[in-house]
Amino acid sequence: DIRLKNMDTRNGGTILEAESASLQDIQQHVDVKGYTGSGYVSSTESNNEITVEYNVEAAGKYILEFRYISDGVTTKTRISIDNISNTEVIFWPSGTAENWVWDKVETNLSVGAHSFSFRLPDGIMLDHVNIYPMIR
Repeated sequence: DIRLKNMDTRNGGTILEAESASLQDIQQHVDVKGYTGSGYVSSTESNNEITVEYNVEAAGKYILEFRYISDGVTTKTRISIDNISNTEVIFWPSGTAENWVWDKVETNLSVGAHSFSFRLPDGIMLDHVNIYPMIR
């Protein structure tokens, strides 16, 4: 096994806990320690969906940072923003089944409320999505 240090969440963003999102065919867990909030989520159902909501106060480029554990397979999923397929995130192997890591994507957001929806791939345990404006 590759032993990596748990990756800390970036300070200054808005953490949207996965277990507090709108969940379809997704289960909450607390077995693996080191999560934020009250747990994390995973799914083995092919038609699952997770949706998080975020209100943007200033238009611009934002980072969506996904904190997760992968069971060792590289996988990706499309992210829909306000029901429009926008970008994708790649979930890389995290080293072990207890090592929280993150990957991030950039997207442009307008002022107002936005919903971010995606399918959670099999083998991914999602802790949260951290959203923050990109610093220029």
